[in-house]
Formats: sequence, C-alpha cells, structure tokens
Amino acid sequence: MENLCKRCGEALCEDGTDVKVMTSDLEVIVVCDMCQRPDDVTCDDSHLIRMYSDALLKARGKQVTGYHYGKPFMGNIFGCARIRDSSDMLVTVVSHDNVYMINSSTLYNGGCDVYKNLHVYL
Repeated sequence: MENLCKRCGEALCEDGTDVKVMTSDLEVIVVCDMCQRPDDVTCDDSHLIRMYSDALLKARGKQVTGYHYGKPFMGNIFGCARIRDSSDMLVTVVSHDNVYMINSSTLYNGGCDVYKNLHVYL
C-alpha cells in the first residue's frame, strides 16, 4: 500500500521532507511539505503523545468509537489516570453496555491487537 499525503492525496516522499503534524483538532497525520499549514504542530512522537495525553485529561464526556475484538462500540470518556513511571495513561470509556480500559498510546496510534480503528472526538 502506498503512503499518501492526508491532504492532497499525492504520494509521500522517502527523502525526509514529509512531516508528521498534529492539526488544530488534535488529529495526527503525515503530510507532504507543500500541505503543511501554519496551525499544524510539528514535533517528534514523544512530544505529540504528551500533547495528546494532556488533551485526553480534559476530554471527560467526549466520544470514542472503534472496534473491540471486531465488535463495533461507541462510548464516552469517563476518566483518565496516569500510569506510574510511564508517560502513558489509562482511559476509561463507558458505553451503554460495557466499560473499556484503553491506554492513551493505543488511542493515539488508532488501535492495537484488541482495539481497531479507534477515534476520539475531541
């Protein structure tokens, strides 16, 4: 599968000019150097994850969607707790029929083996 710029759809280069950015709505995307916008935050992954985690701390009640073992779910963030000796947090998501405990890094990455296609609507 070819990597494409999330804004213009052009193929991304492998020369290091493509940029990982966090948009103003806190979505992390990779864009070509021509599509970078002034309100995009560019930085390394650790800084982006820290910013994302800080936003999650203020996201009580915000909606989360995705798949848990292949079954679709939709719920709201109930709370977040920092994990001791880690930059990760445990995010509690409550739906009408279940409670999900998801690491902030899993939300940031969009999924793992258990969770797929995760989206947080901040």
